[in-house]
Amino acid sequence: MKENNKEKQLEQTPENKEGASHTQAGSWKRFFSKKWVFPAMYMAAVVLIVSFMVYFQSNDQTSLTEPEIGLELTEDMNQPTDSETGLDVPVVVTAETIVWPVENKEDLEIIRHFYDENGDNESKLDAVVEFQGSVTPSVGVSIAHPDGESFDVLAANNGKVTRVEKHPVTGNLVEIVHEDGMKTVYQSLTDVQVEVDQEVEQGDVIAKAGTNELDKDFGVHLDFEIYENDVAVNPEEFIQS
Repeated sequence: MKENNKEKQLEQTPENKEGASHTQAGSWKRFFSKKWVFPAMYMAAVVLIVSFMVYFQSNDQTSLTEPEIGLELTEDMNQPTDSETGLDVPVVVTAETIVWPVENKEDLEIIRHFYDENGDNESKLDAVVEFQGSVTPSVGVSIAHPDGESFDVLAANNGKVTRVEKHPVTGNLVEIVHEDGMKTVYQSLTDVQVEVDQEVEQGDVIAKAGTNELDKDFGVHLDFEIYENDVAVNPEEFIQS
C-alpha cells in the first residue's frame, strides 16, 4: 500500500512542477499586462543611469590631464575676461616723448654741442660759450641750417608755456613745462607765436629761428635745452630719434 502511494506521488510530481511553472508565468504575464509597469521600469532605469553618470563624473573630472583631453591651456585662457569679472580693463596710454623741435632735422646741423664733462678736450672746447671774455659750458645744443636760412621751431612735446621773454643777449626765449618733471627751453627766436599759460601740443609751431647777441657769428640758429627736474641733460643722448 505504501509503495503504491509513493508511485502515485512520483507520478504526480512532474505534473505539480509544470503546474507551478504555468502558475508563475501567468502571474508575471498579469503583472506585465498592467499599464503602469513599463513606465515605472523606464523611469527607474533612467534614474539609475543618471545616478551612475553623476557618480563617475564627480570622481573622474579632475583625473584627466590636458594632453588626455586634447587641450593646451595658455595663460590668456586662464585669465578671467571682462565679462567674467565685470571690471573695466584700464587703457594704458603711452606718454609722448620729447623729440627734436624742428620738422626735418636731417636738413639741419648741430653747430654747438652739449658740454660733456667726460668728453675729450677737443669736444669740451667746442661745447663752451664765449661772451665778453667769459667762458661758460653749453647746457644745450645750437641748431642751424647749412645755408643760414630760418626754419620753424616746434614744441618738442605737449606742455604748457611758462615763459615768453626777450633777453638782450640770448634773444627771444620760450619755456615749456611738460609732464614728469621735464622742461624745454628755446632761445635765439624770432616771430614768437605763443604766450604764457598757453597749452601746446607736440609739433605746434611756436616761433622761427633767429639771431642773438650771444652768438653773433652763428647767424640764424636755435639754442635748444632740455631739463629733467631742473637739471640740464644732453639732447643728443636724451632724444631717441
